[in-house]
Amino acid sequence: MLAIPAGGFLADARAITWADIKLEAGILGLVLVLAAGGLSVNRLLPERWLTLYGRFSARKYLPILAIIAAAGVIRLALLPWYPIPLPRVHDEFSLLLGAQTFALGRLTNPTHPLWVHFETFHVLQQPTYVSIYPPAQAAMLAVGIAMGHPWLAVLACWMLTCGAFVWMLRPWFSPGWAFCGGLLLLARMPLTYWSDSYWGGALAALSGAIIVGAAGRIWFQRTARWRYGWLLGAGIAVLLNRRPFEGLLVTAGIGLMLTYWLFKKADKPVVRQATRMAAPALAVLLPCAAFIGYYNARATGNPLVLPYVKGIQTYSIARHDILIPAAPEPVYRNPEFRTFYRQEYAYYRYRQQHFLRSLAAPAFDAWRLYLGPSLSVPLLLALPWIWRSRRIRPILLILTGCLAVNATETWIIQHYLAPELPLLWIVVIESMIIVATKWRIWGRSIVAASIISCALGHPGVSLANVALNIHHDRSWPRSQIAATLAATPGKHLVLVKYLPGHDVTAEWVYNEPDIDSSRIAWARDLGPERNARCLDYFRGRRIWEADVGGAVESFREITPPTATALPAPVE
Repeated sequence: MLAIPAGGFLADARAITWADIKLEAGILGLVLVLAAGGLSVNRLLPERWLTLYGRFSARKYLPILAIIAAAGVIRLALLPWYPIPLPRVHDEFSLLLGAQTFALGRLTNPTHPLWVHFETFHVLQQPTYVSIYPPAQAAMLAVGIAMGHPWLAVLACWMLTCGAFVWMLRPWFSPGWAFCGGLLLLARMPLTYWSDSYWGGALAALSGAIIVGAAGRIWFQRTARWRYGWLLGAGIAVLLNRRPFEGLLVTAGIGLMLTYWLFKKADKPVVRQATRMAAPALAVLLPCAAFIGYYNARATGNPLVLPYVKGIQTYSIARHDILIPAAPEPVYRNPEFRTFYRQEYAYYRYRQQHFLRSLAAPAFDAWRLYLGPSLSVPLLLALPWIWRSRRIRPILLILTGCLAVNATETWIIQHYLAPELPLLWIVVIESMIIVATKWRIWGRSIVAASIISCALGHPGVSLANVALNIHHDRSWPRSQIAATLAATPGKHLVLVKYLPGHDVTAEWVYNEPDIDSSRIAWARDLGPERNARCLDYFRGRRIWEADVGGAVESFREITPPTATALPAPVE
């Protein structure tokens, strides 16, 4: 008998979030008070150190490689206190299914004969057994599986994202400010779900940085270069296969910006410059589009229907955008699906009926992750002047347009905005430059205080936990049971029975691509008749039963009665 609380992990994450904000705001306030008392905050570092920083940041590749290495070393050093994350969110299990499928050399999997028992969130069961999500994130995780663990790909992607931001900022700012931007990103989001989960925003931000960096190099020159066309195509291809909707917004905005450049700033003839940009980009995008059409055909039977669209059509009442009418409620085969998708619909209606009020929570979450108190201060102070900046005016217009469209999305989760983070980072760095130059004494102290509080705020909580030797156990009841069964000889079938009080966002029924060959198969308890057929199909496995409510009420091995083959139930 097990009795394990279900909400410990989420409660811990919420406490750390508020601790980050409080510490960051406290450091910012303290440094500003010291500056008001006469301390020259911007001169805390010796002049010689600042000179060395300027020389180092001006190197072509070394700063990028240094920040990539720093991101990896810092995270690996914290593994004893913050171990490799375990999947828990619906999306993570779905993406890992896609990764395992790709790692086996497949695009999709055949529907299981007993698929009703294995039906789960964000996974198609018919016409094929496949994750609903676009393939870029799963492909990245599949590389991690080849390396030994999918999290290794998450870590590598996070490291590359930090380096890519330095590269992306260089056309817009001096090398010193570009390197500062990369350091701020590294300090802003250590140990967040970007680097510590399987569904974070690092890949979308990385591809967005490649697009914005390539576009910036074209924008500030009078002639296009082929290599930037290649980079544009590669960035767009990855981004549209990670966050298609938000990626399309960023791509459209950058496309308009480069069109303006082509007719107003580029050397003539226009056709030659357009060819240098478009030809290499299309050389990447057209084969990618052909592959996606083939992937869709294998997954859904229609090259024009994405698995995500098929999943929405099959299960959802609500729609991705509150401007799109809801669909009729489909027939659900289990009460958990009915509860989950009705909750989604209730939130969709709330977004429609209380548009401005409903934006408060997602806006706060995004602010907490991306800006916080430290980066908000220079941004607010520079607001009256930042629109006059000719250097970043197209970036401001693109960011504003993207955020306006984002506001109508039903769900605005932090990493959904990751494609737009490179645009925001350009605005943040520009705001710091404006504040530092507008008020030479006070402004530089404010910028220094902002950088210090950002560098010490979020990492400070993690370092405090290390100093106190606090170890974060990221297991939860399902993962604990899975680890126990993995160490138990033989193959296992776990029948999951949900009781009143169960949280439908904590789903247990997720499986590997080849369910029949997997050591542990997780199946829904669908009543004695259907269970008998399932037990007969998996004859020879050890059978376990988990009763899951607000906690795991019981987990026990059962000896099933002699099962006989039953006719397939009519679905």
